[in-house]
Amino acid sequence: MKFFKLIFLVLFLVSIHARADVIITGKIVNAKAGKVVLKQNSAFLTDFLPDVIFSSDVITDSLSITLPLKKAKLITFHFSGTGINQEIFVSPGDKINFILNDKGVEFFGINQGSYNFSAEMARTIDNRTRPSFKKYTDLLNYKADLVEWFNKKSDFLNRYSKTHNLSKQAIKFFNENIQYEYNFYLNSAIADVNANKKNAPNDYLDDTTKFNKDHLLLGNSFYRDAVIRKFLYTEVDNPYDHCNEVYANAVRKLKGKTRDYFITNMIGLFIERAAKGNKDNLVKIINAEKETIKDTTYLNYIRKKEAKLLILEKKLPDLVLDKTFLTSYDGRRLSLRELLEINTGKALYIDFWASWCIPCREDIKNSAIAKDLIKEKGVEYLYFSVDKNDELWKKAVQEESIEKNQYLTVEGLKSPLAVFLQTFYIPRYIFLDEHHIVKNIYAPRPTEVNDLKKLISPAVVTTY
Repeated sequence: MKFFKLIFLVLFLVSIHARADVIITGKIVNAKAGKVVLKQNSAFLTDFLPDVIFSSDVITDSLSITLPLKKAKLITFHFSGTGINQEIFVSPGDKINFILNDKGVEFFGINQGSYNFSAEMARTIDNRTRPSFKKYTDLLNYKADLVEWFNKKSDFLNRYSKTHNLSKQAIKFFNENIQYEYNFYLNSAIADVNANKKNAPNDYLDDTTKFNKDHLLLGNSFYRDAVIRKFLYTEVDNPYDHCNEVYANAVRKLKGKTRDYFITNMIGLFIERAAKGNKDNLVKIINAEKETIKDTTYLNYIRKKEAKLLILEKKLPDLVLDKTFLTSYDGRRLSLRELLEINTGKALYIDFWASWCIPCREDIKNSAIAKDLIKEKGVEYLYFSVDKNDELWKKAVQEESIEKNQYLTVEGLKSPLAVFLQTFYIPRYIFLDEHHIVKNIYAPRPTEVNDLKKLISPAVVTTY
């Protein structure tokens, strides 16, 4: 009996150690700070936005936050209005204090070296000095300079760890982060030039870091990104045309949670890109993985993406057509169904945007070539603003000279259309064919002219 009591006590103590609250207190003496947001990287690439784990308006000059935490990981502090973002490495049970002033933010605590490492390294080694493969004609020369640059990061970590008493866990984490960041950019050079690894120079990928390290999935964003880069973009030629080959290669080489992570994201990415010829294959893969993957977070994501897959090649449902209302630039109110009837027989390229969305405005400013192409193909370019303030909407419309086919979406991102398409962010582009069948719910941006040309060309108008 004593033995079993001892086992129970050990398990109880382990469970306490495995999950402990992180206590964060702060002093805010920066008048520009409007909100404090804590984020962690999203596990799913097609959702883009990071997971928000805490958000609060700055009402007083002090702040107290309690976060339950099971494992050490990176958390990003964002102070809206100040332009300040800082990654900190936190561990269960940490007690952290910070001061935000006009000069920046500094963190204090027993592990303060871990909290300030990322910011100190960024100040010492400017990321803008990292070699860009686009400036190289020889990938081996690019690799040599990339190695030299990342060696600077490793050397900085070695010096910093000695002067700031970093824990072994923190040193291991930052070392692995540097290794997989290097791996990510090494593979990116191949992926971005659309060259398969077998066409890369000898010895280019000879020191590629090994994968199947499940413990890195939670906190190391570069490990996750490197997994995608390697197994989606560099292992198979023209991956978006070869869904089964990408899948079979991953099943053969990846294991455990890393396997499940990659395949889950692979499914999302293939659905997002609407790669032709893959719908039936994706349905088979989804059905197989719903029986194989046990992680409920991954399964819920797959089911959500499966629902999106089933949207394609269909017309919008009656509820969406009749309950989505729009206001035209000249003040007319009409339903989405009425707007589609006005555009009977025309394919539609729909741009979800807003006056406050800087990337949206940049796309609009750089859309001249796309507009000419769309007009040439007989496609109508429609603007659906999700602004809440119609005066700001009209002001932005005038500034960008986009009065034609301009509509304000009543209820914005909460409208039936936006909810049905799961439009969580903008800019976002949708393509309906001349019969108003949904062809692509993540259509290329107007700046992606070659991809847009493929989408609207009659030869490839059928996706999947």
